[in-house]
Amino acid sequence: MRNIFSALAVISFIPFYYSPTFAKPIKNPQLENLINALPEKSLTLDLIVARAIESSEGFKAVKSQLYSVPVAELKANSAFDTRVTIAQDWLNNKNEPSNAQSPNDTVNNNLSLGISKYFSTGTALSAQYSQGHNEIGFPTGSFLSIDPYYETKASVSLSQNLWADSFGYASRRSLRAAQLNTQAQKANFQTSVESWALGMIQTYYNAWFSQAQTRAAQESFKRRERLLKATKLRLSRGNAEKPDYLQVESAYLMSRARQLEAEKNLDDQWRKLIVKLKLPADWLDVDSVDVPLKIDDIAPDAIQICKKFREKGIPSNDPVALKAAQLMSEGAKLYWEAAKNKAWPELKLTGSYFLNGIDSQSNKSTSQAFDRDFPGWTVGLTLSFPIEFSQQKAELSEAIAKKAQAEALKNDANDDRNLSWLNECANLERLVTTLSDAHISYKNQNLRADLEEKRFRLGRSSTINVIQAGDDETDSQIFLYSTEVALRLTAWKVLELDSQIIAKLKDYSTKNKSEFKLE
Repeated sequence: MRNIFSALAVISFIPFYYSPTFAKPIKNPQLENLINALPEKSLTLDLIVARAIESSEGFKAVKSQLYSVPVAELKANSAFDTRVTIAQDWLNNKNEPSNAQSPNDTVNNNLSLGISKYFSTGTALSAQYSQGHNEIGFPTGSFLSIDPYYETKASVSLSQNLWADSFGYASRRSLRAAQLNTQAQKANFQTSVESWALGMIQTYYNAWFSQAQTRAAQESFKRRERLLKATKLRLSRGNAEKPDYLQVESAYLMSRARQLEAEKNLDDQWRKLIVKLKLPADWLDVDSVDVPLKIDDIAPDAIQICKKFREKGIPSNDPVALKAAQLMSEGAKLYWEAAKNKAWPELKLTGSYFLNGIDSQSNKSTSQAFDRDFPGWTVGLTLSFPIEFSQQKAELSEAIAKKAQAEALKNDANDDRNLSWLNECANLERLVTTLSDAHISYKNQNLRADLEEKRFRLGRSSTINVIQAGDDETDSQIFLYSTEVALRLTAWKVLELDSQIIAKLKDYSTKNKSEFKLE
């Protein structure tokens, strides 16, 4: 096998095949106006991709994934959200009392404010403040009487996890796992963008190839047409037999059928490109075979990347898909550690400190409370656990499964990375050689077809030789064009392995003055 280091030298001898453009004089004024409005007077890959980023529904669908990227992290953070509670209560109780010393008319108006938060240390802290106005009446004949009063209450409560989620062990790991999930989702989003971009690039290449194939079919049809006229003339002069004419006519009809099929495929690809990119409807009215299409010079970039890979023996960058798998594996391990810790019983140290103040005036009741004239406190331990631990077992089993799956997917992605680098670089080298050979083959077959036509006109060649030479020329021409596309698609796959697709998309957008953001 030839060393890929020599590929650049091979490329230098076939520059045409790294930036081929099918262009011929434009006779359609409408098409000419459309083409003149383009930066390079032709449709180019960077222009098409930039337009797709700006207008295509496909890219909008891919970009919508951004909304789901932070979901896991937001859910994990919700456990640490600061919660505020505001409550207003009114009470008017005129129930019949059980005895003469019980109130029979109670009116209460109470406003309470509370705030609570759970910290990553496994500590829950809450504070509450309330003030209420109370009016209490007693039945006639009761010796009890209470004047209306205000009561202000304030309290601070704290609890600390000592076993399950001890000092926030599980909470911190769950949060970190969610953060890694966010990073993995960003990587997965980039993978989706890369897949979309490669699909868009292939769509453009398909249009270019369909146009090249159509022109090859048109050239083949013209050859068959010339051969049919010559054979018909020779038949009229008695220099050819009827079977020769029938053979040429059949070849002519088949060539026309292939031309029509190629034109149909090109029109399908052309309409797909226009509709998907929301290009002006005027583009639908032009003959797609006349539109100048240019493809990029991406292969040299990929060859340089593979050269570095061969020199170092390791990839210069990891593909985004592998990075996502690594992040998911790391996150799954943390989730498993959190699930193990949360499977223990809940043991909490609790404590609270509370105050109150009562007075006929609201401000004085508040002063009494915050002067700590009437304090109170409580401290305790709480142990709570289910007998069966069913939920804990389920969560732990789920975590073990996710951990094992993520680890396997990471290893599989790593194997795919190594295999893809070897395969794609080897394939790139093969296609460079194949392209050089295809170029020479087409040149030879083109010359052979011309010579066979001349020999036929001189009566020194048979119809079958002319037909076969024309078929071989068309086949070699189409093979050359298909190799052009295959080489470029392989080059883009190498760029994908080296995590360079996103950078290329940004370059294309900047070049065509459009915006490309992945946030």
